[in-house]
Amino acid sequence: MTHFGIVGSGNLGANVAFFAAERAIGSVCLYDAKEGLSTGKALDMMEAAPLRNYQYPLRGTDRIDDALDATVVLVSVGAVREPGQSRLDLYERNRDDVAAISKKLRGYRGTVIVATEPVDLMVRDVQSASGLPAGRVLGAGCVLDSMRLRYLIASELHTSAADISATVIGPHSERMMPLRAYCTVAGVPIATLIPSDRIDRLFEQVRGAGDEILNLAKRSTSYYGPAAAIVDVAEAVLRDSKRVLSVSTVLSGQYGVSGVAMSLPVVVGSGGAERILEPMLDESQRAHLSQSAESLSAAGSFPATDRS
Repeated sequence: MTHFGIVGSGNLGANVAFFAAERAIGSVCLYDAKEGLSTGKALDMMEAAPLRNYQYPLRGTDRIDDALDATVVLVSVGAVREPGQSRLDLYERNRDDVAAISKKLRGYRGTVIVATEPVDLMVRDVQSASGLPAGRVLGAGCVLDSMRLRYLIASELHTSAADISATVIGPHSERMMPLRAYCTVAGVPIATLIPSDRIDRLFEQVRGAGDEILNLAKRSTSYYGPAAAIVDVAEAVLRDSKRVLSVSTVLSGQYGVSGVAMSLPVVVGSGGAERILEPMLDESQRAHLSQSAESLSAAGSFPATDRS
C-alpha cells in the first residue's frame, strides 16, 4: 500500500506530490484521467531524486485504483476558478467528477483530503457519498487561510512567520473568520503589537488572498500555497502527530451546526480528525458562523441528479 495517493495531476496535484517528496512524508502514487500525464510528471520529479535525496518512491499511474490503495488519498480533480468566478460557481461543474470518485471510496479505511473547489461543499459530498466517518474526510481550506494570515502578520511586523500562530475558522470563502484573540507572535497577542484598524485590513487581505492571486495570474488559481497546506495535513495523518490544524470536516453539533462542513481547529492524527476543538467565541462570531453554515447548506441543498 502507498502512503499517499493523489487523484488528479494538474497544477495542484502535481505540486502536492512534489512537496510530499521534498518533505519525505512517504511513498506517493499520482493518478490522472489523461493517459500518461501522471507518469510523465512523476518521472520528471523522480529524476531530481539523486540531487534532492528523496527517501520514498513517487510514481505515476493510469489506474485510479492504484492511487486509491493508499493510507491517505487526495481528491484534486475538476475545474479551477477563472477571474470573476467564485468558488461556489464551480460546484455544478465539479460535483459529478467528485461523486464518481466518492463511490469508489466506499469501504475505504484510510483518510481522504479533498481539494476540489468549493472545498467545504465537496467535503460534505464526499463524506455523504462514500459513507466514510466524518472524521475521515478533511479539507485544507482554513489551514491555507491560517497560513496566509501568518505570512501577512509576519510581513507587517518584519518577523519570522515561524514565530506566528494564527487561527482562521469557518468556510473557505470570503466568509472565513480570522480569530483575533488566537493570533499571536511568540505568544504575544497581535492586538498589543498592531493597531486595530491595521489588523482589520490584514483580515480583509486574507479573505481576498485567493482572488488577488487569481486576478494577477489571470489564467489559473493558486496552487503552491494550497499544496503546502495539503501536505501539512497529510503529514499529520501519516505521522500521527496530533497537530492542531484548522481543517474542514462535517460538523456534528459544534456551535449548534450539524451536517455542514466548515473549518475548526482539529486534532489531526492517524484517525483523521480525531477531536474538534471549540475556541471561545462571542455572540457576533457565533452568529456569523451560524449564518455561514446556513449559506453553505442552501448553496448545496439540491440533489446531485437535479439538473433543472
